[in-house]
Amino acid sequence: ALMTAAELRSPSARAQRLRVFYGLSSAEADLAVLLCCDGRSPQECAALRGVSIGTVRAQIKSIYTKTDVARAAQLTSLVMQT
Repeated sequence: ALMTAAELRSPSARAQRLRVFYGLSSAEADLAVLLCCDGRSPQECAALRGVSIGTVRAQIKSIYTKTDVARAAQLTSLVMQT
C-alpha cells in the first residue's frame, strides 16, 4: 500500500526510517524526532520520557555518531529530509 505524503512525514514514519537507514534504537529515533520535529529541549525530552538528562545526553551522542553529524542543525536537516 502506498503512503500519502502526510503519512510519510508523520513522527512515527520518520522514526522508523531513522531506525532502518541509520541503525538508531527506538529510543534514539524517538528522541531525534522529539528534538528535531517537535522542537523540544533535551531537558524537556528527559522529563517527557521519564529519564535522566544524562540518559538523553548519552543518546544524543550516540545519535550524532550513528548519523555522522556534528551539530544539532545538521541532525535537524537530516531528520526533516528522512
